[in-house]
Amino acid sequence: MLYDTGREEAQAAAERMQATFRRLAADIDSNTVNATLSIGMVFSTEGPLDLPALLVQADEALYLAKELGRNRIEVASPETVWKSMPPNADAAAIPLPAQKMSAA
Repeated sequence: MLYDTGREEAQAAAERMQATFRRLAADIDSNTVNATLSIGMVFSTEGPLDLPALLVQADEALYLAKELGRNRIEVASPETVWKSMPPNADAAAIPLPAQKMSAA
């Protein structure tokens, strides 16, 4: 979770995490490893924060990143949230991603 962080700052932090992971995971115990890091993010300006809902949204974005080819950074959108909802769920009851505060 990155508090009081805008989209561009969060994206840059995620990219630094990917680069660091790639560098550190490239060689483990003298074995070459081609590991990747996928990241799902969600933003919220609403308070108080509903952490369980935000984590579900970030998780859906993570699965989308993996589905689209791995080693990606994806931000939750209404589409990723709705995709994960059960068919009989009330869409109005699901908090949608907003814009500031990120959980990754």
